[in-house]
Amino acid sequence: MRSISMMDILMLALGFALFALAIGYTYACERL
Repeated sequence: MRSISMMDILMLALGFALFALAIGYTYACERL
């Protein structure tokens, strides 16, 4: 098992950011 590289952390953070953005967007639409 290889060690976690910086690229893996970057991709994970990017995916999580997009996921949070999508949830925040739908939440904002429901508030309007």
